[in-house]
Amino acid sequence: MFKLLPIELDEIELAAVLESVADVAKIPVLLDYHGLQAQRIDPAKAKVSHPRRHVSYNTMLKTVTGMARLQHDIRIDEAGRTLVWVSPIKKSRD
Repeated sequence: MFKLLPIELDEIELAAVLESVADVAKIPVLLDYHGLQAQRIDPAKAKVSHPRRHVSYNTMLKTVTGMARLQHDIRIDEAGRTLVWVSPIKKSRD
């Protein structure tokens, strides 16, 4: 998740990007489907881009999830395994 790689994306479905990260990094990417539905965000329809740069998957995910009004967190589950949790950006209360 933190190794620097050349990454470039041009109008790709967010769902495909998340699947690819899960496959390559061998880390499950889990979605908050309830939160996505409540905010009417569909990762299969959200198109994302990223300019060609040497960045980590973590940095790239910050950029592309933000484009879809989402955020990602790297978490450790009860069994001590790493996972990526994708959910809508939490609105701050003023």
